[in-house]
Amino acid sequence: MSEQEKNFGSIYDLPMQNASALAPDIEKRTVYGPGDRFWEGWVMRHFKLPAHEVIPEHSHEWDHLMYTISGDGYVEVEGERYDMKTGYWTRIP
Repeated sequence: MSEQEKNFGSIYDLPMQNASALAPDIEKRTVYGPGDRFWEGWVMRHFKLPAHEVIPEHSHEWDHLMYTISGDGYVEVEGERYDMKTGYWTRIP
């Protein structure tokens, strides 16, 4: 893989991954991630959820940075609920 392919690209050129354990009909693609692509210790994923979809509470060994491209929803972090609307971001430790 070329350096350009590692550092530049389209989300839609990345393979879709099975995320059915999180929720049905969810789209998941990994840009960077442990065991997946390029950088150990860095995680960047793209998720597309159908309207009204819920992902069950879960945790990982790494932080999450979330950015809402479109739509509305919420995220719960350590018992606190935060609204996520178009343009909102959050860090989940």
